[in-house]
Formats: sequence, C-alpha cells, structure tokens
Amino acid sequence: MDKDNQRGGKYTVKLYVDIYFLFNFWLDFSVLFLTAQFEKEEGKYKRKGFSLKKGCLAAIVGALFGLFPPVFGWILPVRVFAYIAGMISMLLIAFGTTQMFQRIPVFLGNSALLGGILLAFPFRKDAIVIAGMTWMAVLCIKRFLGKLFYVQHIKQHLCEVLLEFEGIEKEAVGLWDTGNRLKDPYSKKPVIVVAEQLLGEYLDTAKKIAPQHYVLIPYTSVGGTGMLEGVRLTKTVVRTTEQEFLHTDVIAACGRKDLFFQKPYQIILHTELIPNVPFKQ
Repeated sequence: MDKDNQRGGKYTVKLYVDIYFLFNFWLDFSVLFLTAQFEKEEGKYKRKGFSLKKGCLAAIVGALFGLFPPVFGWILPVRVFAYIAGMISMLLIAFGTTQMFQRIPVFLGNSALLGGILLAFPFRKDAIVIAGMTWMAVLCIKRFLGKLFYVQHIKQHLCEVLLEFEGIEKEAVGLWDTGNRLKDPYSKKPVIVVAEQLLGEYLDTAKKIAPQHYVLIPYTSVGGTGMLEGVRLTKTVVRTTEQEFLHTDVIAACGRKDLFFQKPYQIILHTELIPNVPFKQ
C-alpha cells in the first residue's frame, strides 16, 4: 500500500490484515467492555444486556468495518463511514436499542481514552497508569451520582401497602415498579412480588388450610425462567401520599432474597395497582 509523505514522495506500508484485524478486535472489545462497566448502576433500572458472547460478536463486526479504509482507501469519507457504521453496529449488537443516544458519548469517551493511551505510550511509559487513574476517578464520581439519583428515584416511588389473606393482615413498604408487569397466565390477575419473610406465613397457611389459593406462577426475567410460589390475596390496599387503592384480585408471589437485600421496600407492586401514577417522574 503506497502513501504520500510530507516531502511529496511516496513510501510503501506493508499491512498484515490478520494482525490489523486482531488489533481492531481487541481495541473494539476493550471499548465495549469499558462502556458496559461505566454504565453499571444500582438497581434494575440500568440493567444492561452486555455479555461476553455479544461483546465478541460486536467486536468482530467492528473489526470488519475497520478494514474498510485499507481496502477502499484512507480517504476521509471512507474513514468516517467505517467509524460511524462500526460504532452503531457494535452498540446495537452488544447492548440493543435501549438508551442508544445516552450510550454513544460513553463509547466515544472510552475510544478517545484508549486511543490516547496508544498514542502517548511511546513517549510516556506511565500513560496507562495516568489514563487508568483518570478513568477510575470519573467512574467513581459517576457511580456516586448514579447511586444518589437512584436513591431519590426509589424514594419517590415508595408507598404503604396492606396485605390480607385468611384474616391475617400485614403492612409493609411497596415500590411502584415500572418493570413489573407479571400476570398469572391462567387467571390474568396482576402479580406483586413480596419478600420471603413477609409472605412465608401466607404460603404456609395456604398450603395447610387453603390450598385452592396456593398457586405457582411461571416467570421470565433477565436471569432466566422459573416458577414462583404465590397466594391469591383476599385484599390489597395501596396507599400513596394522595390516594388509596383497594384491590381484591391480586396474587402475591415470593421473590428472591437478593431482590430485597438492603432495600427500603419489601414489595414490588404491579403497574396496574396504581393506575394514575401519583408520583414524580
């Protein structure tokens, strides 16, 4: 491959496509991995679908786009197209379509970071250390702000909940969760997810004296599929700062311990239980 030099002559660059491809693959995967780490937040609201398999596939596609300039020429339009098309393709494969525009600046920042390390390394051997410390500092600040905003979000979506089953009443704090749309596939009743220590007595009672109200509910989530134990509640009352909602057609399912570990709530409500959404958004 011939290229012009600054003195008007030409020089020949020998490009090994396999090494060039592997280098781009490593670089693209590193940028995607940093992007996924940078976006991690508390709670399920920022859950991402990044995985090793998706990351490798996205990096392969990005590396293929990286071959465009040496194949079609190092002119500016080809380089711009290869970079933009490669970036969008990698993000779509690795993360999906959700929050694409919010993710692009993070991807570009990590690209600039790794590119800066590669350019500076021949002149400063501590370039990796300096860049790593800078990235960690930015990451810590973002994590702190993310957790702060997450806590505020949770506080705005908490409410009081009264459960009743076979004459046994329990009061707890519930979270109006925009992600819970789980329904019993047979009765089509909304399902709330309740902490085990709160629902345990109801489950025991249903198994002993009211088996007709004991149900198993299939579910699908990011972590996989399974069955949840549950009971058909006699009554569910949801109290917000402005309104009170009474429901008699709700099923309470037993949730995993990690869903409620160190959380200020014991119940994840179904979206239909508060139809008017009387919270700050």
